[in-house]
This record gives sequence, C-alpha cells and structure tokens, in this order.
Amino acid sequence: DVVYFDLALDYRKATRIALSASQDTAPRTLSEAVGLFQALGKDVSVIGDCPGMIVARTVARIVDLAHDAVAKGVATEEDIDTAMRLGVNYPLGPFEWSRRLGTNWSYDLLDELHVRDPSGRYAPSLALYRHAYATEKREGTP
Repeated sequence: DVVYFDLALDYRKATRIALSASQDTAPRTLSEAVGLFQALGKDVSVIGDCPGMIVARTVARIVDLAHDAVAKGVATEEDIDTAMRLGVNYPLGPFEWSRRLGTNWSYDLLDELHVRDPSGRYAPSLALYRHAYATEKREGTP
C-alpha cells in the first residue's frame, strides 16, 4: 500500500496537502493517511494516481526551464530567482527550490516521468542534464 503526498514549501505551515494512492492501495490505508494529515490540522485533497504529483512536477519543470534559460544566456540564476519571486510572487525562485530540494531532484523526477511518458512532455532539457551530470562528477556519484 502506497500513499504519496505532494511537495510543500514548508509542511509545518502548509494548510492543505494533496494525497495520491496507487491503484493497488487499500481504501483503508488511504483513509488512515487522510486522517493522519487531518489530525495534524491539514485540509486534504485526494487526487487520482498522478505520477510526479502536481506541485512537485510543476516545480521540477520550472527548474528545468530556468536552467535552460540560463544556458541560452537569457538571464542569470539570480535574475531568474528574483523575477520569479517578485514578478510572479513565487515563494522561492527555481534555483532556490533546486538548492533546497537537492541539485539533481528536478532532473531525477523529470527523467522518471519521461520514462513513464516518453512523449517528450517531461523530458529534461539538455541544460538540466548537464547540470545533473556535472553535479554527480563533483560529488563523486557514479
């Protein structure tokens, strides 16, 4: 039985949590997960089996597009973070999210989604791939 919960900037401060259960998860397990989050004072939205969830998938794509923009010389990482915070009113810029979640988190999520849906919709950009590869080399990860 598997129940996933979506990404939140700060789970302690989040007022709503999205949950998704795999198709094989028993209804009782999902009910218990809902009850757990409600006991923690959270409103709960149960969504269908949704690979990558909603917020996590969206943040990963934004991080990917930001890396692509930097690689193309559109702006610096700092400029993009500032623009997303001040212009779009996001709580964090894409590079701030990336540092908080781990440098390869977005690449890993998008790569897994691309394996599940090879339409190209979630294919990580070459810039994000290069960033992930360079990070692995620096950290000595195989």
